[in-house]
Amino acid sequence: MINALPEELCDFLKAGGQLSYDPSRCECGEVKLKHLDELRYGKVWLDASDAGRQAHIEIPAISLLKSCEAYDPEYLLLWLPNERLFGSWDRDHWKLHVFPGTCWGQLLLAPVKFLNAQWHDYDEEYSIEWHPHEGYDPKPGYPDELSAL
Repeated sequence: MINALPEELCDFLKAGGQLSYDPSRCECGEVKLKHLDELRYGKVWLDASDAGRQAHIEIPAISLLKSCEAYDPEYLLLWLPNERLFGSWDRDHWKLHVFPGTCWGQLLLAPVKFLNAQWHDYDEEYSIEWHPHEGYDPKPGYPDELSAL
């Protein structure tokens, strides 16, 4: 797992670091990051339904948040190991927002703009809705894991 993450993120989480920001300015309120030892591979889903047929795409992801004051923390801030991108998954709408060219240090300097990415108008300078390219084939129906959510 450690090899899948940027070194600066690993060092920060291993030291027990947390984001520093004013929670009143953040849609999701106060969040807490996981410790490095708590990180696990998982997946997020994107809707790939077409012409009345239900389908989904699974994207490997690592959720970085342990807790969130206002929402389910899972994948609200994430790392996409295959794409090597930070992002945020909108669980309700199955949309994935990524932060191209953003390193962990940049995220630390302005965490609110990244945490708010899925609720506020997109500024394509740092946040875009991501659509999978090669290597992600749609699967029929909805994932079995949804029944556990």
